[in-house]
Amino acid sequence: MVTIDGVPSLATEALVNVPSVADVLARKREEFRRSHWPKREAGSRLMGACDPYFEPKFALSRDLSFFAVGSCFARNIEEYLLRDGLRVLSRGIRFPSEEMAANARANDLLVKYTPGSIHAEVMSALGLLKVNPEDAILETESGGYQDLFLPATYPDVTRERAIERRKQVATLFGQLRHADVLLLTLGLIEHWFDQETGLYINEPRPSMKALYPGRFVSRQLSFNENLGLVRSMVRALKIFNSNLRIVMTVSPVPLLKTFTSRDIIIANTYSKSVLRTIAEQLYLEFDYVDYFPSYEMVILSTPEEAFERDLRHVRDAAVGRIMQKFFNSYFSEEAEIGISNTKMFADARALLDSGRAREAMEVYAGLEAGHGGDVSLILNFCQAALLAKDGDTAVRLANRLMEMEPGDRSTILAARAQLVLGQHETAIRMLRRARQHENSRLHAGGWEMEAGRLAGDREAELSGALTAAEAIVNQWASPSKKPWITKRVLRVLQREGRTEVLESVKMVIAAQ
Repeated sequence: MVTIDGVPSLATEALVNVPSVADVLARKREEFRRSHWPKREAGSRLMGACDPYFEPKFALSRDLSFFAVGSCFARNIEEYLLRDGLRVLSRGIRFPSEEMAANARANDLLVKYTPGSIHAEVMSALGLLKVNPEDAILETESGGYQDLFLPATYPDVTRERAIERRKQVATLFGQLRHADVLLLTLGLIEHWFDQETGLYINEPRPSMKALYPGRFVSRQLSFNENLGLVRSMVRALKIFNSNLRIVMTVSPVPLLKTFTSRDIIIANTYSKSVLRTIAEQLYLEFDYVDYFPSYEMVILSTPEEAFERDLRHVRDAAVGRIMQKFFNSYFSEEAEIGISNTKMFADARALLDSGRAREAMEVYAGLEAGHGGDVSLILNFCQAALLAKDGDTAVRLANRLMEMEPGDRSTILAARAQLVLGQHETAIRMLRRARQHENSRLHAGGWEMEAGRLAGDREAELSGALTAAEAIVNQWASPSKKPWITKRVLRVLQREGRTEVLESVKMVIAAQ
């Protein structure tokens, strides 16, 4: 209390607490900036990388445990959380490399795109849906087995392994009872429904639809249907885990295809609009649910800043910027080390994306000492070395990858490193070993063609072309996945007079 001649003066105290004119004007400018759409001008939040204002509902700390669920964007988030030393319960399973696709991220087998498929997995893990593990396992046309709740684009396994893995996944999702934070990423609203089990699943392979006619139906669920699925799951999670906080996001990755009759651009806009509205509705309803604007940060950035060349997958550098904002928003100053690491990873990836491979290598080299067990770091470091034509460093890193994550992806990178060193025959032998799984044949075949070209070995070129063509014709990989491979396949098959295979590839390309 301020006094004048010993007498309290409320008027004087009020004057002391009056903000300055400069403070008032600054606040007004900031309020105006947030409430008005940005213009096309220097410094605009929509020129280059979008940076929306965001104020979180609650604070987080580094001693909490996290669980990421949802589309492939959730796997990106997981990597950054792990890299910054946080406890990520959803990474409690390490799948054998032979069960993964050639270029898959760790835990991509846990991707779930729709509210329905997320709901089925979570509610089953909580004991609120009765799912017999064996009911989710179906025999494929090749005699192997697929889990209907996992992505269909991964290799078949034995029936025993499929059942064992289903139980492992159910146990993993049961960790939601103990997680402090759920990061929930919604992907799309075009669902697949299994009429035999009465549950929503991931999309079955085209061959499985033919093998089990009438069992699987596609459904585009309405806003209310999707909202009901997510809302009931959110409520159930809070009942089983009273301390749980939920951060919702919407995946910025657009639909690869639509089974509706609408143009895919229209179908995708509708899908994302429904999911974004659901996230907002639950944000308004529940004090333990927040919405983090990663979707806006990607969609409203320029395509060059946001997406890879396929205009679908988000650049690692953009994910890095998003995670910097996530840390800055939810964590106090104690998170500075983590934020610094995230920025360095994002900066290195941005350098790599822009072709400045040598500079990216310097940043990755600085990070390697403290993050030598980070598969993503070693992978990106290796890719930078390949782009910089540093064969010795690429070989070292590829060998490290083969120790950490043995499989076709690591072998293909090691073979590419041998190509940089001019060891063409060694590379060809390695690439032929790497094509044993169907999901790696496009990449292995593509690089065998390149190795054959560099070695002047037409037989190796043709062998690689036939391997890649097999992957395309059997729809193990999209011909648009690596356009340079598809173009070279066509050219080699034409040159070698393999007309029948050439026409088969062309038919698949035309159909897509």
